[in-house]
Amino acid sequence: MSLEDIFQKRMFNSYIIKEDNVYNRRVDDYKVNPLDALLESERIKQEMINFEIDLWEY
Repeated sequence: MSLEDIFQKRMFNSYIIKEDNVYNRRVDDYKVNPLDALLESERIKQEMINFEIDLWEY
């Protein structure tokens, strides 16, 4: 199995720790509470999924 297969089949787990933003800050820099940081990373992940889905819609 190649790395391409792993990425295509999404056979990995990861955490979002940073998003491109104006101040170049990490999520835990502006969300001090760990629960808030986790919820923010989930929001960013959902935003990325929606963007990917929108790319393939006609």
